Amino acid sequence: MELSSFFKNLFNTVKETANEIAEHAEVIIEDTKIKAEPYIEKAEVFVEDTVAKAKETAAPYIEKAESIIEDAKAKGTEAINNLKEKTNTSDSKNLEDPNKTEEESK
Repeated sequence: MELSSFFKNLFNTVKETANEIAEHAEVIIEDTKIKAEPYIEKAEVFVEDTVAKAKETAAPYIEKAESIIEDAKAKGTEAINNLKEKTNTSDSKNLEDPNKTEEESK
């Protein structure tokens, strides 16, 4: 009987100590959140400013890249159209006399 009451007291003490530690931890966490708030706000402002500056700095390069892409696209389309025309022209020459070689048809 004394043994069971010993364990009850021991576990009760452990439970109380655990509750005290948990409450103390909650207070510390809340205090830390409050103290960290100004730093979080500063970090948010810094990130927003940095992103805005990056966008501003990158804008001319993006515009230049878009221009280069448009030029490349136009040149590619032109090259494809030229190839199509050459293919169509040589196909029609071959249809006229398929036995002629390319040198003879010039």
